[in-house]
Amino acid sequence: MQKKLTIVSSHFNEELSWLVNQTDFDYRIYTKNIEGCKYIERSKIFECVNVGMEASSYISYIIDNYEKLPDYVAFVHGHEESYHQNDTTLNLIKDSFYSNVDNGYNSINRKDWRNIFSDDVYDWSKNWKLLKENYKYLNIKLPIPNRLECTACAQFIVSSKNILLNGINDYKNILKWLESTDLESSLSGRIMEHLWCYIMTHDEIEK
Repeated sequence: MQKKLTIVSSHFNEELSWLVNQTDFDYRIYTKNIEGCKYIERSKIFECVNVGMEASSYISYIIDNYEKLPDYVAFVHGHEESYHQNDTTLNLIKDSFYSNVDNGYNSINRKDWRNIFSDDVYDWSKNWKLLKENYKYLNIKLPIPNRLECTACAQFIVSSKNILLNGINDYKNILKWLESTDLESSLSGRIMEHLWCYIMTHDEIEK
């Protein structure tokens, strides 16, 4: 049986014809700007709170679909192309999904944009400090990591099996934190950017 993938786009004001006109995959749009989606089929659009950058869109989809997830989900931004990826978003999804490699989680961003966080690594030390200071407020069962190595910029394909490594209450608690934290959305979203691979694989080092 052919495995199914749904594309979930975090949208604000991006032009989405690249997504809505393709026929390879089902898709859902979790938007912070419902007025910017008037040209899109209404059943594909879901409005979510504008906090935490793309994180609130991704988390909202997981909570809404936790009991009915497709085999794979591609969590992506609204743009078709960007500085942090080597091809169009759709081509990157196809290349990853139709490849023979299946590790349950795969970033579609530039692999050379790899962040390393540790107490003994100076680069990104401010982000690491911010993450450690706020991790407990996420209120999830997964223990705080000792080290993280992950691809930057939060676009990835993940299996339903990996999503289900965490209970739905963990995702609900993350959304509560995103909605209630005093951090700017750019900072709370950055914390989640660094944590996605760890949350979805329970491994501190991205493969």
